[in-house]
Amino acid sequence: MKKINFYLILFCVSYIQASSIKNNPNDIIDCMINEINVVNENYKFQRITLQNQIKKINKELISGSPAEKKIQLLIEKDQLRDKLYDLKLRTTIDISKIRYLKGVEIIKILYEKVLSLDSHFV
Repeated sequence: MKKINFYLILFCVSYIQASSIKNNPNDIIDCMINEINVVNENYKFQRITLQNQIKKINKELISGSPAEKKIQLLIEKDQLRDKLYDLKLRTTIDISKIRYLKGVEIIKILYEKVLSLDSHFV
């Protein structure tokens, strides 16, 4: 559900900004920066939550607890680290998608400008 909300917000932000962009690559870059900030903010809360859980487990490991509980805590900590790694990877993938799409838009605008200049001089 959170992922659907995230993509809905990202789509709305993209649509609103794309409708206001004419043919200016600088506007597309500004739009890209805003979308990247939205992605970072979306994953920031999840990342902080996982980091806090890992800190909590580290405190429990330091305290004098039975070996069986420590083993269980280490397993849980390893699972949380895997989730944190996956979260960072998803963040990087989403940012890469945004950069790719905005790069294609910029190339398209520049190509259209070159074509218009070419037809102007012919």
